[in-house]
Amino acid sequence: MKSFIKALSLLTVVGFFAASCEKDLCKDVATGERGTCLEGVVTCDEGYEKNADGLCDVESRAKFIGSFNADELCDTSTYNYIVNVSNNSTSITKFNISDLYLTGTNMVCDVDASGLAFTINNQTISTGLTATGSGTINANTRIVTVSYTINDGSASQSCSAILSPR
Repeated sequence: MKSFIKALSLLTVVGFFAASCEKDLCKDVATGERGTCLEGVVTCDEGYEKNADGLCDVESRAKFIGSFNADELCDTSTYNYIVNVSNNSTSITKFNISDLYLTGTNMVCDVDASGLAFTINNQTISTGLTATGSGTINANTRIVTVSYTINDGSASQSCSAILSPR
């Protein structure tokens, strides 16, 4: 019985030291305000990405926000005008492009997980007009490329626009 207790005690001590040797891979990892660390890997919360220091503090949609010159080419015409891109208040992953297609309204865009692309889900942009499409941004130049389709219920028109920062 004594040898059983000694063996059990020795096993307990060895187990304690072995468990204490496990390294916390996230112990010294900074994640920023909107990130988490799991096994040494930082993951940003939805709608956020890493800044230059690797901290999850930047809204993914932030690079899209601002005033842009729009060069638009549609099936039947071309236009040059100004659009503004602003935060959408319903979600951290959404932004608005105002007056694209010269409707005087917003197109709501959803930023994807990469932070460099977005979708324009089917939405009404003016009486009798719906829009759907997608786009990308060059993170270095902030030039946004948008491709979308406008439908009036009987016909559709394909458009593309290049948005250049003002």
